[in-house]
Amino acid sequence: MRIILPKKIPATYIAGLVDVLNELGVDKEAFLLRENISANEIASRDSYFERPHYLSVVQAALNISGCEDLGFRVGKHPACLEQSALCQALLSCTTFTESLIRYQRYQQLLGSALTTRLTVSGELAKITVRPRKGNLVISEAQMCYLTQQWLAGWNLWMPLLGMTGGFFEHVFLGYRAVGNPEVYTQHLNCGFSFGAKQTEAVFPASYLERKLRLTPGITKTFRTSHLERLHIGPDKAQQGIIVDIHSRLAHAPGRVPSMREMSRSLHLSPRTLRRRLLGENKTYQQMIIDFRMATAQQYLQSTDLPANEISTLAGYADTANFYRTFRKQNDMTPAAFRQLHSQPDQLDTA
Repeated sequence: MRIILPKKIPATYIAGLVDVLNELGVDKEAFLLRENISANEIASRDSYFERPHYLSVVQAALNISGCEDLGFRVGKHPACLEQSALCQALLSCTTFTESLIRYQRYQQLLGSALTTRLTVSGELAKITVRPRKGNLVISEAQMCYLTQQWLAGWNLWMPLLGMTGGFFEHVFLGYRAVGNPEVYTQHLNCGFSFGAKQTEAVFPASYLERKLRLTPGITKTFRTSHLERLHIGPDKAQQGIIVDIHSRLAHAPGRVPSMREMSRSLHLSPRTLRRRLLGENKTYQQMIIDFRMATAQQYLQSTDLPANEISTLAGYADTANFYRTFRKQNDMTPAAFRQLHSQPDQLDTA
């Protein structure tokens, strides 16, 4: 039987933490050296850290900084927002409910130290936050940091829901008050209380059926991150029209513009676009396929999401069509591709 263990913590979370420490006056290079981390490791979007190592780094950061809102600061860092399951989930859905469902699946598969559960009762919805089950021991200080980091991005949902203010109505924090509680007032913009048995964040259930309004800032963040993951460099002069098309496809995840729409956004006629693509031995349809395949390959390599879920993320409405296209373009099935590029934390056992 094949057991898929959860993914490790993405290096971008440590990159964001180190950047915030640097802003607080902590010597970045010295901190990395003490924690046995190279600059190349945190610079790579394909690097991951074992959770015990990650928690050790968090504890060291808390000790050296003495910052009471360190988790909030790191959670709002661009590197963390780009990598977050939350960001990836919202960009592939149209309603908030769909995003939350996908987010919870991602969180289980991408290696978060916390797990969440959504429940709805009447007019209120509640997200319960717990440490991931297992042998991992999380101290109260680390739990405080992880919870702050998790809470940090939720207010970003409000403009996406066409609203303003704080996302949550009240947050019941599953740990005692330490230090100045005003840091929570500053970052949460809602009521909160300490000492609950577990962390629970309450918001209006009416949010669940709202359609998302993707803002230019969020889509730009995703576009940049996604293009870097697909190894598309920034030098447009060397890569011609291809990088421009990939950029626009990443800008509108889940939707494929027609060739006429694409040519209009590039300020070209369809005939000129077709001619320029032929000059690079491409057709517009092949460009779409290449982009979808690169997206699927990235998810197969970096997550344990099932292939049918990756099919949707890559833009395929029909899973069977995704399997046929993937096999034709890669001379192997998605499962074979994943096994070929499997991470060391995927084990086979009898």
